[in-house]
Amino acid sequence: MSVPHRIAFSITTLVLGTSLGLVALTGCDESLDPTDAVIDSRQSGRNIANAMDMKSIADAIRMFELNCERLPTNAEGLNVLFSEDAIDQSERIRGMWSGPYLTSREAIMDTYGNEIVYQRTGDRSFKLISLGMDNAPGGVGKSQDIEREEHL
Repeated sequence: MSVPHRIAFSITTLVLGTSLGLVALTGCDESLDPTDAVIDSRQSGRNIANAMDMKSIADAIRMFELNCERLPTNAEGLNVLFSEDAIDQSERIRGMWSGPYLTSREAIMDTYGNEIVYQRTGDRSFKLISLGMDNAPGGVGKSQDIEREEHL
């Protein structure tokens, strides 16, 4: 191949490559924005952390249930896991509470700083809910709720 053919081939390759690159860039969906990928990655990390925290809370509720022979009431909520004052006086007298089951109030907070919601759904079942960034039911993205339901 002579030198003029190599130059022509290189210029043709450069023009074709640039054209394809421009077509690809102009046809890109906004969802392919690299900052969205970073935000999605952070959100995924928060969701994983919330799920792990809710598992720890569920384990603490199981320990409470083993000691007190019942689940916390909705009125007691998660406070009974770290404060004996939250439990009914008659149960304190019987000495069934063997906590704290969690070290502090921060242990029942999600990664957005909101308290994880506890709902007793039956005699031996409960639900834990992180309400997301907006701290309101429902939502999408950062505001999406994360739920964990347990049946003992």
